[in-house]
Amino acid sequence: MNLETLERLIDEAIDKEDYEGLLELLDEREKLLKSIEVSPKLAQELLRRDQQRMKKIAEDKSKLIETIMKSRKYGKSMQAYGRSISEQGKRNWGRG
Repeated sequence: MNLETLERLIDEAIDKEDYEGLLELLDEREKLLKSIEVSPKLAQELLRRDQQRMKKIAEDKSKLIETIMKSRKYGKSMQAYGRSISEQGKRNWGRG
C-alpha cells in the first residue's frame, strides 16, 4: 500500500471513529515511512496533517463527553421521575 492510500484510509478511519482500525493504519504507515527516505518537506506535511487529525479527534472526544454527561443527567432524571410515580401510586393505592 502506498503512502497516499494510507493517508486517505487514516482520514476515513477518523471520520468513522474507527480507532482500532486507525491504530493498525498508523502502524502500517510507520513501517512504510521507515522503509523509504522521507524528505523534510514530506515530514512537515505529515506532521501538519497529523496535527489537524489530532484536533479533530479532540473535538470528537469533547462532543462524546458532552453526550455522556447529558445521558447521565437524563438517566438520573428518569430514576427520580420513576421514584416519584412509584410514591404517588403507593399513596393512591388505598383510595377507591
